[in-house]
Amino acid sequence: MTIRLYSCGFDGSLCIWKRKQDDEWTCSKKILISDEGTCWAFDYDPSNPQKIITVTSKSEVKLFNIVNGDSIFLPTKHFLSINTISWSSNDEIVTGGTDNCLGIYNKLRNYLYISQAHEDDINSVDWNPNDKSLFATASDDCLIKLWKVRKINTLSVKK
Repeated sequence: MTIRLYSCGFDGSLCIWKRKQDDEWTCSKKILISDEGTCWAFDYDPSNPQKIITVTSKSEVKLFNIVNGDSIFLPTKHFLSINTISWSSNDEIVTGGTDNCLGIYNKLRNYLYISQAHEDDINSVDWNPNDKSLFATASDDCLIKLWKVRKINTLSVKK
């Protein structure tokens, strides 16, 4: 079984860790995510862990293939730092940020931006592992909200 361990941080990079024989870990590969910003969060494609998606303090969403190094920026309407990201097993991605807003990508093609999803910074988003259309958000407004993606093709949501 391959154990994968990733981290990202203030230096704007994503580190891929590898366990050494003496049970210690070393950063075996470092990928620069943002020249001038912090890499706040990342997630990987549940069906292909070689694909990593990251979000930064510069409102960037970047998709990487960690094997061949290919990367692309995804369009976003976030205008402040993006704090959190989650990739579902249904190939949908949700982001949340300091702008109190959500971004939802459907199969990396369609994008829906939900302004004022919360009254304060969104710090956490995560998909329900049992219901692929349901995700939760948590915010500095002290609320946890559940969101249901109703129509995948048009990306309408109901909170």
